[in-house]
Amino acid sequence: MKIGMIAQGSNGDIEIFVSLALGLIKHNHEVELLIITINDRDYFFLNKHKRLTVFQKHVHSEFTSNRDDLEFWNKPEKEKDEIYNKLHDFIKSDLIEYSYRFSEDNDIVIGPPHVFELACLAEKFNTPYISVNYNLQIYRTNDEAPFKFSDVKDIPFDKLWDIYESLYNVSLKRIINRFRKEHEMPPAKNVFHEVVISDFLNLIPYSKHLYKAKRDWNQTYQMCGFMKSPNDYNNWEPPEALFEFMEGEEKPVFISVGSMAEHEIDLENFQSLLLKAAHLISRKVIILTNWKEGNVIEDNVYKLKGFISYPVILKKCALVVHHGGVGTSHNTTEAGCPSIVIKYGHDQHFNAKVLFDAGISNGSIDRKDLNAEELARLINDALENKQMKKKAEELALLLQNENGVEIAIEIIEQKINHPEFKALKIENPVLQANEDLAETHSQTITQKI
Repeated sequence: MKIGMIAQGSNGDIEIFVSLALGLIKHNHEVELLIITINDRDYFFLNKHKRLTVFQKHVHSEFTSNRDDLEFWNKPEKEKDEIYNKLHDFIKSDLIEYSYRFSEDNDIVIGPPHVFELACLAEKFNTPYISVNYNLQIYRTNDEAPFKFSDVKDIPFDKLWDIYESLYNVSLKRIINRFRKEHEMPPAKNVFHEVVISDFLNLIPYSKHLYKAKRDWNQTYQMCGFMKSPNDYNNWEPPEALFEFMEGEEKPVFISVGSMAEHEIDLENFQSLLLKAAHLISRKVIILTNWKEGNVIEDNVYKLKGFISYPVILKKCALVVHHGGVGTSHNTTEAGCPSIVIKYGHDQHFNAKVLFDAGISNGSIDRKDLNAEELARLINDALENKQMKKKAEELALLLQNENGVEIAIEIIEQKINHPEFKALKIENPVLQANEDLAETHSQTITQKI
């Protein structure tokens, strides 16, 4: 099977797709992967793997040059959407080029739902499109209201979902239908259901131990568990001084807001705030951010800088303060650490609630409300909460035994063997030549989901 994939975003976003790609090639599929990264990391090292071809585009300089847009956490939601539409313009030509290429040359294409170019052009070439999306806020269910409207009372859930989808359509319909017209495609009446949501397969890399699949989701929605990278993927060892710093009877606290640090216009002031909070707790602290002078120790704080492997660090920590990204949330939970979330936007508010409801977080703070005293109070309270630590350790064992990549591949291969897919092969000569692929791993899938 030939598969084209597009990954876009920060290291955490991209690692999900890289992990899936590495799993697919182990199952003898051929994968082309475009990586569009806002960070400086070079992913060409992945080309050492047979059957995997990696292309990449860095937009870090374009991203950081828009200083007025970076501090988006202090803006209303409508302005956040406008900012990301603007940043989307930096990569539009690349998305179109590779979406055309992948849709025309591959049997299946895979991407995040916000890359509408891939979804639309896959439709144009009659190529099955798989959405990989960890943002559970967009999947309609009658069991609960859309997360943004979770505090609204006395309005039925289905009505709230209608409103939510209408707002989604207002923000995207004009842009998507202009694109479809340019590429000789009919307009979409409801872009939420016709473009953003795949009618073939929507993979959800989120642990069932943190969030349950909804009873009214159809078979195109499949929770597979978090897609962890292989142990040898990052090939990172902590500096010797950090390794020594982490040793001792009391495990340190780890603080990082990941790629959200890129949104801090006054990074030094933000770093000073974190340092002040660290000095208010009686525990060693590791703070990962873009320090001017990194990998040094100041009082009880290790100033960590650069790319790291989260699993290596977190398993030696007592507590993690993070931004609530899906990758960091799962890595923290698998390491057996409770969480405190500094929320900037997007899915982070939702993930913070999931962690709190699971009993492994004692609270979160909106970035615009962040202060050192409140952060220190939450940290100290969490360190004293033995019940929360016990719950985190119990969940860690469950997540350690969950293999999201293998489950995702089983789902994909089962889908390939379905009569619906075989009918597509008859219509599409590119698919016709691959009738004998993906015969394994389809018998145990229902037990694993």
